[in-house]
Amino acid sequence: MPTLISETAMKKRFNRLGWALVIMVFSVDLCFTIRDSILTALWQIGSETLTLTVGTIFETLLYICGFVLVAVLYFPMTKRLGSEPIAFSPKFPRYLPLVVLAGMSVCLSTAIVNDWFCNLIGYTLPYDESIMYMSDPKIFALYMTLSLAPAFAEELLFRGVVYSNLRPFGRGWAVIVSSLLFALMHQNVEQLFYAFSVGIVLALIYEFSGSIWGSIILHMFNNLYATLQTAVIYRFDEATASVILTLSHAILLFGGAVSILLLLQFSKRQESEKKKLQDCPAKGYFGKHSPESFTAYHMPATDRMWLKCMWTAPGMVTYLAITFCTTLLAISMYS
Repeated sequence: MPTLISETAMKKRFNRLGWALVIMVFSVDLCFTIRDSILTALWQIGSETLTLTVGTIFETLLYICGFVLVAVLYFPMTKRLGSEPIAFSPKFPRYLPLVVLAGMSVCLSTAIVNDWFCNLIGYTLPYDESIMYMSDPKIFALYMTLSLAPAFAEELLFRGVVYSNLRPFGRGWAVIVSSLLFALMHQNVEQLFYAFSVGIVLALIYEFSGSIWGSIILHMFNNLYATLQTAVIYRFDEATASVILTLSHAILLFGGAVSILLLLQFSKRQESEKKKLQDCPAKGYFGKHSPESFTAYHMPATDRMWLKCMWTAPGMVTYLAITFCTTLLAISMYS
């Protein structure tokens, strides 16, 4: 007979996750500071090729370290109190491409709504004309540092660690809360709604595919599409860029709609996939289940327990306060 998860155990896990995210915020800031110092030193040397190559490598590695080290250290840090593993199974549903395409179309839809909202409130970011003159190698470097590295690092922490360790308390709330924490991590209004919506999609992909690689793949392609949009906007005149983006958006949205319809048909015919949704496999992971680890033998926590634990755990409150304040600061800077 399933037992109700204790409020004390739930609050402890919220607290540990909160402090891990606080460490992440400061570690990423430290990595960016180191990155700026390295890039400044390389520019003084005067070799553009060396600056681009070495700078890209260091920036990518530092960004990954800012997230991955926190994700890896979470398990030995919480060994005595219990933690949930990251699902690394390489076995995907055979229709994973449809899932990724559907996910990208949903992400694009939220991006369009997000742009409309930012324009509505008058929130704009500074125009960076330097991207107009970027060579193809520089565009590739931009993808490596701003798209490929985050796809792996952010998924490992926010879906692999945060969502996995909130999931036993109730999948619905785990999806929402982990997505909120992911959105606040970006610390700017421009990405707040968009990152929250994308976080929901990524958590569902992780749950559906039964592997962190599913959400990494979606995150990677979604970031690639965003990078290509940036390249098109800055490399073509306004009229040409508008035509290219409109066509690409239409194709992606249509393909996503078809994918969603096909997936709905597949879900009706295959009852086995429903079981996969309930029991996300965890083959190959950092850390092991402890005796206090939560399993399917526990009942989901109540709504009241979720809200109380989230707003009373010191670590989680600290993370929410830091990211909320920096987000408000961003509003004053760019509004």
